[in-house]
Amino acid sequence: MPKSYRDCFVHAIVLCFVFLIPFLLFGPVMVFAESPPKGSVRSGSMTIEGKSNNAIVVGERHFIVAESTTILDVSEKKIQLSDLPVPCEAKIEYQLRMDQDPLCLKIIVKRLLEGSSKDWPPPGSE
Repeated sequence: MPKSYRDCFVHAIVLCFVFLIPFLLFGPVMVFAESPPKGSVRSGSMTIEGKSNNAIVVGERHFIVAESTTILDVSEKKIQLSDLPVPCEAKIEYQLRMDQDPLCLKIIVKRLLEGSSKDWPPPGSE
């Protein structure tokens, strides 16, 4: 090989080592994100103002109700979302989720409010 090609080849190898050594010694600078940890679980007393087929409405926020969600009425008897009277005051245990509505884990009805009904929306409100 002519000297100029050999010098370019040596420079290329040296540059490769200069840029590769930090990765070999310290690992990659950019790491891939691991799956996010489960959202934190919170609970609080809230007024449930409405419901849909798969959620309850508290203020302007929707809380998702899954099949695994436990719903207890005032007498602490297990009920389905369709049997939940609204509006009502309830203790809600929920899990925060990244970029999604919170997921209800448990709903315990504490007190029915005036005009509570299992039918939602109430008849004549549309």
